[in-house]
Amino acid sequence: MFQSKDLFDFNLSPIENFQRLYEEHRKKSTIEPTAMTLSTVDVRGRPNARVVLLKQVDQGDFIFFTNYESTKGQELAALPYGHLVFYWHELYVQIRVDGDVSKTTREDSEAYFKTRPRLSQLGALVSHQSDIISSYEQLQHKLEEVTQRYQGHDSIPCPDYWGGYRLFPQNVEFWFGMEGRLHHRFVYERSGNEWLRTMKSP
Repeated sequence: MFQSKDLFDFNLSPIENFQRLYEEHRKKSTIEPTAMTLSTVDVRGRPNARVVLLKQVDQGDFIFFTNYESTKGQELAALPYGHLVFYWHELYVQIRVDGDVSKTTREDSEAYFKTRPRLSQLGALVSHQSDIISSYEQLQHKLEEVTQRYQGHDSIPCPDYWGGYRLFPQNVEFWFGMEGRLHHRFVYERSGNEWLRTMKSP
């Protein structure tokens, strides 16, 4: 019987293992394959978690995009450290990644913004993410105004308050579910340019 652990090689880097498992997950998943939980903390140390979409793994960094003025954007500005959790039910795998977070270059943010569906681009102009609104109709009215404003325009500008983040991993843990709850846990911890490898009891 196929087990996702068969794709895992502890001698490889955590990024190489992540990419092997991710490709298998994309083949098998019936839901959004890029979904991941991002956790941040507020100024009082209280955690906040939400699901965002992984857009790329580039040079070992995990990249996602959002509104910089949102709750998560404000929390990352105050404490630029994040924790990601991937749970892939079809593979019975959980992957946890934490590390320093920094903004992508403006060029990278604008380049990705251009690839988004037009309605998503318009939505980024309309929504001041995490702000209180009086009604959903208020958003719809703004969308109508912005749609009219850019009618006939080939491109829509990426707003200054919208862009990407890169999470530079410091720790990566792979959890493989097993019968009897004797799961496998493989942990990588960054030490300079090397990865220290350990196993943990489930």
